[in-house]
Amino acid sequence: MYIVNVMKGVGGLQATAIIVAMIIAVFMAISLHEFGHAIAAYWCGDKTSKMLGRLSINPFKHMDWIGALMLLLFGFGYAKPVPVNTNNFKHYKRDMAFVSMAGILMNIILAFLSSLLFVVCQKYLTNINFFAYLVNYFFLYFTVYNISLAVFNILPIYPLDGFNFIMTFVKDKGRFLQFSIRYGAIILIAIIVAFSWVLTDFTTLIFNGLLNMWSLLF
Repeated sequence: MYIVNVMKGVGGLQATAIIVAMIIAVFMAISLHEFGHAIAAYWCGDKTSKMLGRLSINPFKHMDWIGALMLLLFGFGYAKPVPVNTNNFKHYKRDMAFVSMAGILMNIILAFLSSLLFVVCQKYLTNINFFAYLVNYFFLYFTVYNISLAVFNILPIYPLDGFNFIMTFVKDKGRFLQFSIRYGAIILIAIIVAFSWVLTDFTTLIFNGLLNMWSLLF
């Protein structure tokens, strides 16, 4: 499992810092992903998320505990979807496409920023104490989780963001939508079981690419 592999070979102060950093990073990455959807819908004229208290960065407003546990254990997970009333959109296709991708865009932006801060911390925050470990590992796992959420949610499978984006442009939604709702969860589980290593390798590739890019500045 992901968290088991992470904890191999470490102990004591460092292990505690890793666990705390991972939990904080999971909460923040998931809540900011859903906040991205909520603020995008609000900008597009739909105030549903605000009325339901979801226009917030409070993790407990967005947390799906099974999805959060999956992210901690396996490196891929999800949160409670932000409710959207598309009837309030001024331009359905444009706004729906934007709202669908907003969570992923939020994760990409956060991955860029946190990877930069991780490189900075690696260079300048070199003290061996709990705080230094916590900050370093937080930016490490915050970057990883944001990349993971972006990679996972872009898959065009119900109920992920990639599916919602594709559905925006599908003219005959009937059969395709029914099939996706009926079998989407099964397909998603099959992909995670059979191809999780591909998703993990792709996430690692992006992570290393970001670190290499920022390392050129320092």
